[in-house]
Amino acid sequence: MKPVRQALSAGLVRCPVCGLVCEHVLALQDLPCPRCNTPLHPRHPESLSQTWALLLTGLLLYLPANLLPVMYNSFAGHGGESTILG
Repeated sequence: MKPVRQALSAGLVRCPVCGLVCEHVLALQDLPCPRCNTPLHPRHPESLSQTWALLLTGLLLYLPANLLPVMYNSFAGHGGESTILG
């Protein structure tokens, strides 16, 4: 199977506003889009792996955050723990 070529390695960058695909010169980072004049910049190279890492961390911490006690109430000598779910 042939590896997929990245747009940045092909010298291309997409405008985030109008979607126009333009040639990107790495030396000129603040090159504007020819159609809408928005500054063009390449995506972060590890953005997809960072997104997956944050998603998995959120899923891992979801249950403890909702099931562990958040607050302890004490009224007239009777106390009880409260969680987010009840």
